[in-house]
Amino acid sequence: MASRDLLKYVIEHSKSAIAILDNNLRYIYASSGFYSQYQISATNLTGMHHYDVFPDLPVKWKDIHARSLSGETFRGEEDPFVREDGTVLWTNWETRPWYSDKDLVGGIIIYSEVINERKAIIEALHKSTESYSSIFANIPDVCYRTDINGTIVELSPAIKSVFGHDRNELVGKSILNLYYDLSHRHVFLKEILQKGETRNFISKMKDINGNLKHISINARLLYDNNGNPSHIDGIIRDITDTIKLERDSKMLHKAIEQSPVMVIIADTKGDVVFVNPRLCEITGYSEDEVIRMNARDFSAFSSDNDTFDNMYRTVSSGLEWRGEVQTNTRSGNKVWTNAVVAPIFNEAGEIVQYISFQEDISQVIKLNEAYREAKEKAEESNKLKSAFLQNISHEIRTPLNAIMGFADLLKDTDVPASEMKKYADIIYTSGQNLLSMMSDIIHISKIESNLEKTDISAVNLKDMCLNLYDRFLPYTNLTGNKLYFNPSGSDDKEHLCTDSSKVQDVISNLLKNAFKFTSNGKIEFGFIPENDRIHFYVKDTGIGIPEEFHDKIFESFRQVNTSLNKGFEGSGLGLSISKAYVELLGGKIQVKSAPGEGSTFSFSLPKCC
Repeated sequence: MASRDLLKYVIEHSKSAIAILDNNLRYIYASSGFYSQYQISATNLTGMHHYDVFPDLPVKWKDIHARSLSGETFRGEEDPFVREDGTVLWTNWETRPWYSDKDLVGGIIIYSEVINERKAIIEALHKSTESYSSIFANIPDVCYRTDINGTIVELSPAIKSVFGHDRNELVGKSILNLYYDLSHRHVFLKEILQKGETRNFISKMKDINGNLKHISINARLLYDNNGNPSHIDGIIRDITDTIKLERDSKMLHKAIEQSPVMVIIADTKGDVVFVNPRLCEITGYSEDEVIRMNARDFSAFSSDNDTFDNMYRTVSSGLEWRGEVQTNTRSGNKVWTNAVVAPIFNEAGEIVQYISFQEDISQVIKLNEAYREAKEKAEESNKLKSAFLQNISHEIRTPLNAIMGFADLLKDTDVPASEMKKYADIIYTSGQNLLSMMSDIIHISKIESNLEKTDISAVNLKDMCLNLYDRFLPYTNLTGNKLYFNPSGSDDKEHLCTDSSKVQDVISNLLKNAFKFTSNGKIEFGFIPENDRIHFYVKDTGIGIPEEFHDKIFESFRQVNTSLNKGFEGSGLGLSISKAYVELLGGKIQVKSAPGEGSTFSFSLPKCC
């Protein structure tokens, strides 16, 4: 199918009449020459039986057709075909089988040529010198006569248009001067001496400038009165353009077959008539499956009417269309392609087909999308770091201002002892806050540099949690919250092999957040042994966290509210550090929360021992 389409130009312009029949002798294809040479009135022979089209076909040809279906090839020259009305068509013909993909005979191909006109010309040459001279002078092929040694006796004027030589330059000289390869002359001479004639002998000659000419020779051997070969009469046809066209067509076909881009050819209705292997490779469809489709159904145009209408208006007006479209694969996926769609014109300038070249740009699209996402993340990260630096600046200045301010007040010797203790407590608390801030910054730096190490040892969980409870109990008076520790029925000897310092830092960070975002509420923390893991949790009745922030709050420098005018202070590093520590110890941290419903942070760690 594909070769027929790509070589259609060559077939349609061949001087031979070509018909392709299936194994039931029904027409699959007939060239325009077939219709014209046999004066067939039907507009389309496809599906018709050969003998219904030619009911007057001789029995000998029917026998040849049957034998060709068995794998034989037959030829005939100047074979008369007597029609029902008495007219005689003189034909040169060849019948050969064609084979399917499974090497089975799929039918026969008939190459034929009605040569009545040529035969009449040859007969006229014999009948009348005047008629002979007129035809001889105007025939486009080179008619010639040589003696048996190759000396040119006569040439038709076409020698000038074909080879560039004047007739008088060559008459009396050897025809060997025209051969591009002398070995071809030896083969030609051997064949004609054996058979008495030669038909369509393909050879190479050269013109007056030495340029190669592909030629076809039909010749007959003449004998003298004693029956000895004396002369050769022949016709040389220049087939250079035909050979070039065939070669170019094969090259084009091969280029399309091996092209790294997808190629689709469709008729004016959009029905696919050709696809190359690359398209089948990318889409997963077979060639037969695609050829039964319409181009619109095969592409994403099926769901994008505006794009399709724009494309169709463009190409139907004779212009080229370019754009990005999606092609549907057999598995239901879509492949992004950079498409070029263009019309194909016949000799009359009419659009007969459309051709589309589509380059798979799926990877480019993915890379662009990845670049866009990376760019957005980088921009967001820069914004977060800027907000973080502003926030850290604020968080550092606040305790520093308190330390410096109250230290200055302590210089006054008249300050009562009770006030001095109050100022000292404030300086101490501010120093602790500042130290905690610096510690967080150092920890996140070590985490991001992959320098954070673990110190694994056996930890008594109840003792560790009770220490945390005692440490955070004073916060209840400041915030009005109630603090509960729930060991969930574990015994006093429940141990965990882990980094005690990091686990305490994680729970401490979670408790700090709970107290920070809860007022006059309830805060509960504890652990639950379960098989080979220990589950820790911190639960509060605070303001809660919107679902869209559940993942983001664990990112570095991230807080639900990044404004400096927020009601809650902090560096935004606590949860990021906690997540890194939990994962470093072989666990995973998660949160369940909703605005106004409080939050529950939990993580689990392997017992190890």
